[in-house]
Amino acid sequence: MKDVTNYKSINKLLLKWFNINKRLFPWRVDRSPYKTWLSEIILQQTRVEQGLPYYERFIKAFPNIQLLANAQEQEILKLWQGLGYYSRARNLHFTAKLLVEKHLGTFPSSFEELIKLKGIGNYTAAAILSINFDKPYAVLDGNVYRVLSRVFNESMPINEKGAEKYYQHLADQLLDKKSPGDFNEAMMELGASICIPKKPQCEVCPINKFCLAYFMGTQQELPKKINKNIISNRTINYLFIHSDKGLFLKFRAERDIWKGLYDFPEIIDDKTGKNSMANNQFSNFPIISSINHKLTHRNLIINFHEISINTAKSKNILKVLNLENIEFIDFKNLKEYPLPKPIEIFLEEYLHNTKM
Repeated sequence: MKDVTNYKSINKLLLKWFNINKRLFPWRVDRSPYKTWLSEIILQQTRVEQGLPYYERFIKAFPNIQLLANAQEQEILKLWQGLGYYSRARNLHFTAKLLVEKHLGTFPSSFEELIKLKGIGNYTAAAILSINFDKPYAVLDGNVYRVLSRVFNESMPINEKGAEKYYQHLADQLLDKKSPGDFNEAMMELGASICIPKKPQCEVCPINKFCLAYFMGTQQELPKKINKNIISNRTINYLFIHSDKGLFLKFRAERDIWKGLYDFPEIIDDKTGKNSMANNQFSNFPIISSINHKLTHRNLIINFHEISINTAKSKNILKVLNLENIEFIDFKNLKEYPLPKPIEIFLEEYLHNTKM
């Protein structure tokens, strides 16, 4: 095994491998700060296979930052529907408007200015600067953490206090300052295709002879991570109120999950004010579907109670509902409204079964 600190040799081998094996994503074929930024925001917490169709839809709808800035938030959230972490979409829109208003639609070329923008942190700023401005900033994402921990056989948990600063120092040391953009993408590509979390393909890794973990046989144990996730459960009881022509949707204006999207009115406990079936006048309406939906730190148990307003008896229910932020939507216009994934799944199944 050769010396892991032989950074020049590592850089040369990794860049040669990347030049031959890199995947031709659309943001790599036609480069611009706007396209790099858009791809990086979409791919946060998202696999490339899932994020790629979203990127293509966004570029088709908003081929430049001016069009994105001029769009309505509801239009952006609708395109984002199903991708999750909707604050990313709202930050995307906010920053687009700011860049158009304050920077003539161009991206700042300094790290200090970039990280002031909403939704852009150290990683995204480093990606934009290295890939589009050829500046020597090393990226640090999940794939890069994994490569670094194995190359240096580093046992420091990647989510420990101080870990980001420590691993950033390792990334900065290893960075090829002559080709920072390609090198950063090579590190991410290596982590995504070769140095994968389980069963890494060490035998075909272009830099395996410099990898301490491969030499020590510890690659399966790295990177280490402290389990900090506390998963809580939350039950939501929705009122699916509809006629033959349409349904009632509620705009989520409050600061909570799915802010800015549309869902159904909820059954709220008359005494506690919480989403609950206890002591509630709507509790006798039947549950026609239940969905378990997992978020990062929460499991959602979602029940859908059906209220058909085709009968005179059921129409009386509307008189006791709080109709603030609630509107009646024709079924044929549903595609215009951004919906949380569980609502989308429920409605697709219901409309398919009822042939509406």
